[in-house]
Amino acid sequence: MKDIIKIPSKWNRIFRKEVIRLLSERDVVDEKFFDLENLHKTVDMKLFDYVVREKENELQHMLYKTDIKFISTYHRFLSELHDYLKFDFYFQSTPTIRFHAPNSKNEFKFPEFHSDIQYGHPPQENNVWISLTKNKHSNFHFIDKEKSISWLKEYDSDWNVFSKVAYETRDINSDFNKKGLKLSNEIPSTLDNVFMFESSCIHAGTPRTEETRVSMDVRINPVDKFVDGYMGFGVVKPQFKPGGRFGYYEKSIGKLYENNRI
Repeated sequence: MKDIIKIPSKWNRIFRKEVIRLLSERDVVDEKFFDLENLHKTVDMKLFDYVVREKENELQHMLYKTDIKFISTYHRFLSELHDYLKFDFYFQSTPTIRFHAPNSKNEFKFPEFHSDIQYGHPPQENNVWISLTKNKHSNFHFIDKEKSISWLKEYDSDWNVFSKVAYETRDINSDFNKKGLKLSNEIPSTLDNVFMFESSCIHAGTPRTEETRVSMDVRINPVDKFVDGYMGFGVVKPQFKPGGRFGYYEKSIGKLYENNRI
């Protein structure tokens, strides 16, 4: 696929085990549980309902707070990613872990084609996506940068206008979503790779009908491209900066590694 970097990874399986550990320690599953793909058969389906700001379900919200062991693992992953990419970057303090169950009450919210830019993220930022389950379908659709920009031009290159149309057009059979699906490719569900793409690339999840999908995503911002004071779109107009309110760790991964804190 164009404009998406596919990176060999041992970390999918490591983070999978870490997520299962956290769910077990918080009494969501028992200590013998291992089958994330069938998590929806084990826990109360209400945990998958989007109830937190209508953007998060209870499971996702619960794992915004991890622990020292998880964060140590996360930093080790980022240090290896740094070595692979050959550039230093600021990074999301806590990764986002997402849970999507088949036939949940959230189906009406998908798809919502969007880019990270329209949610306020800087254009220099990259999205690193990590599947923690092996599914027949990821239901995660990605549009390359050229096609994303071309589609945005149909809305006067205005992310706010595009966002409004996407939010109000949730029917998967609508002309808007049919076009998004035609322009997109489905990112493979794999435990052997992570994928990285620019924040300007449009993407979306689609409703699941089989198996739970668990994934983790992380935003990174190259140090040499970082724009201090960048103010994002939307009502909040967030400023993403090291140690700031919107989630970058106080130091770049290169500085963190340099100081032997990993």
